[in-house]
Amino acid sequence: MSKIGLGMIVKGEDGEHVKLERALFSVLPYVDRAFITLTGDETKLADTEKVCQELGEKYKTNEGKP
Repeated sequence: MSKIGLGMIVKGEDGEHVKLERALFSVLPYVDRAFITLTGDETKLADTEKVCQELGEKYKTNEGKP
C-alpha cells in the first residue's frame, strides 16, 4: 500500500504557529506523516515546536545554520 508524506519548510516566527496548526489540521487526515523543517531564529521557535509536538509530527530546526 502506498503512503503519503507531507514535507513543509516553515520559518516559524511572528505567529506562524497559528497558521501551521491550521494547515496541519486540514491536511493530516489525508497524509500518513508530516515532516516539518523549522528555519527561523531558534529563540523564536518555541510556539511552533509546541504545535509539532502536540500533533506528534516529526520536525527539526535549522540547528544554527544561516
